[in-house]
Amino acid sequence: MASPGVYLTEFFFGNLPPAKAYFARVRLWSSVLALIAVPTFGQQGALSLSSTSTTPGSTAVLSVLTSANGGVQPAILRWTMQYPADVTSIDVAAGPAAINAGKKVTCFYGVSAATCLAWGENATVMEDGTVATATFQVSAASRNGAITIANSVGSASDVQGNSLPVTSVGGTIALILPPVISCAPSAGPRLLNQYFSVQCSATGGVPPYNWQVSSGTLPPGLSLIGQGASAQIAGTPTVAGVYRYTISVVDSSSPSPGSGTLAFAVTTQSSAAKFSLLGSMPHVAVDENWSTTFTLVNTGTSDAQTELNFLGDNGNPLPLPLLLPQQAADQSLQTTPSFDWTLAANASLIVQTAPLANLPTQIGSAQLTATASTGGFAIFHSYSTQQEAVVPLETRNASSYLLAFDNTNNASLSVALANVAAQPANVSLLIRDDSGVQIGAGSLALAASGHSSFALSDSFPITAGQRGTVEFDTPPGGQISVLGVRNATPGTLTTIPALTSGSAGGGTIAHIASANGWKTTFVLVNTGISTAQTHLQFFDDYGNPLALSLSFLQSGDGTSVFDTKIDRTLSAGATLVIESTGPLENPVQTGSAQLTTNGNVSGFAIFRYEPNGQEAVVPLENRNAGSYLLAFDNTGGISTGVAVSNASWQVVSVPVIIRDDSGAQIGTSAIPLAANGHGAFVLASQFPQTEGIRGTLEFTTPAAAQISVLGIRSPPTHTFTTLPSLTRP
Repeated sequence: MASPGVYLTEFFFGNLPPAKAYFARVRLWSSVLALIAVPTFGQQGALSLSSTSTTPGSTAVLSVLTSANGGVQPAILRWTMQYPADVTSIDVAAGPAAINAGKKVTCFYGVSAATCLAWGENATVMEDGTVATATFQVSAASRNGAITIANSVGSASDVQGNSLPVTSVGGTIALILPPVISCAPSAGPRLLNQYFSVQCSATGGVPPYNWQVSSGTLPPGLSLIGQGASAQIAGTPTVAGVYRYTISVVDSSSPSPGSGTLAFAVTTQSSAAKFSLLGSMPHVAVDENWSTTFTLVNTGTSDAQTELNFLGDNGNPLPLPLLLPQQAADQSLQTTPSFDWTLAANASLIVQTAPLANLPTQIGSAQLTATASTGGFAIFHSYSTQQEAVVPLETRNASSYLLAFDNTNNASLSVALANVAAQPANVSLLIRDDSGVQIGAGSLALAASGHSSFALSDSFPITAGQRGTVEFDTPPGGQISVLGVRNATPGTLTTIPALTSGSAGGGTIAHIASANGWKTTFVLVNTGISTAQTHLQFFDDYGNPLALSLSFLQSGDGTSVFDTKIDRTLSAGATLVIESTGPLENPVQTGSAQLTTNGNVSGFAIFRYEPNGQEAVVPLENRNAGSYLLAFDNTGGISTGVAVSNASWQVVSVPVIIRDDSGAQIGTSAIPLAANGHGAFVLASQFPQTEGIRGTLEFTTPAAAQISVLGIRSPPTHTFTTLPSLTRP
């Protein structure tokens, strides 16, 4: 499988491999498969998977076994292994039966499946035995007792190309789960000189249990007392401070004892902490096929007590199964509607929902409160398609929000709406076509702290087959947050940012890509109440005007122009959609774009890689902050791409500070940019110290300059996703 780092390198710098090589491989694959098209009859053979056991976070090796059962031995074998979200990757290698017969094992790795072919250009048959070995990487977050690996009906052929009857049998990976700790209440002690107690229990594993504080120290005055399957942390805290500690329970399994851990990061102080609402994440999706991962970053210079609260559609607390990927693999699953953690200055925290089998669908929103400046976002992930979409933390409290929609060409927009206020809300909405003309209106009733999500064209059929905007008006005295998710062929998910009505227009689009399979679509919206002039200009990496092939989709005539800029007049409420692409054989053109206007024109861009249909949004940057922070995760085969653009007419050197997820500085550097220039790179290639870790990058805006920063997350499946840049207070 190609690494995501290679994929990002192609995106940011190079050209993709010629199409001829790809189609040649497809023709070779197809020609081999054609050999097994002629049916025959005989003793039925078997193609089966073995079974094994392992622990979460480890690998499991299954054998792919062939048996002719006394019949004709196969010369070619094909099989497909399907696996659930518990498996994060798979690697298949030829086994003795294939190697001895001079065969190759070639696999196509799809979404949650691998289709493999044992074949060769010889007339040798494969004897009974192990034709291949499949190594499965099991997620450290898996808490299911058994992982079923399905082996769909395979096929086989003899040396003449005749089809052989074959049955297929799957395998099982039994997970040896550690004992689990649960504590109520889940939070640690917060008040100095006030008695505190929490009751904990252990389940699973093999009793008797041994309790201990395995790392860190309890606040002075507290102690852990374990007795059998129960334990208590109790006492009166006597010294204020931040305490990070982990309790563990070790069972009596033989030959290797199992252990479960539970981590705490709490602040003990003389008076109750003052938490402030920092923002809302308007959509959370969790079940056995969906997960949501939350990333929190302390953007300040001192400790921050943070609290994530999860709320269902009806506004009630929504308990979610949570794990902390930064903690030990034997950490205990916590199912809770609220999670609190004290974050050190510049530190980042990852909170992930666990993919439990038969978990009922849980939909809602999340609210972040904290005692100091903290930013973040969420990413929801579909295990069945491997698609991801980011949910930015909505920190604004605007009078209204606009979502641009494009329900043409088999694309559609879904909407998530959260009521951040503690009282019921009736949210009015207005629907406009792309000319700015109102074509519909309605309202949505939300419970206090409630949530709603829907496909726009289902709830408002007038939007089917159209482009335009939908405006959501914040009720008087209320607060809402809005998210759009675009679904495009072949099922790609892309976040559509919510724009605010009447906000200052203009800004920078940090990254564009055109030709060699790449397409960038620019969406501009006049959010004001009067006509506005817009000027969109494109620059290459060196700050030179960048000539792009541009199409205006709303004209419908299929014509295009070749230009370095666009000047248009936009009516109030109107939307302009511009598409830039080029021939597959042309080198990719990369750079940035700058939007200026005399009115309230805002927008975003979407770049798309046509060969696989993946998309990511590029928000319009208009904050002009003193510095920007990107949270990165280069673990588990994930790669991070970064784009930085200079929106000033002077050469700049952008200082960069690299920190790990504890907030510790691990490197510094600088990125030189030409006037109006642009740079893009794969993070681990540019800064090798970020390989295999999580952390943050801080880009400081040079004096008298203006920059914009974009992050791109690319997991092994290449379903890339935008990473929003955060700012310091």
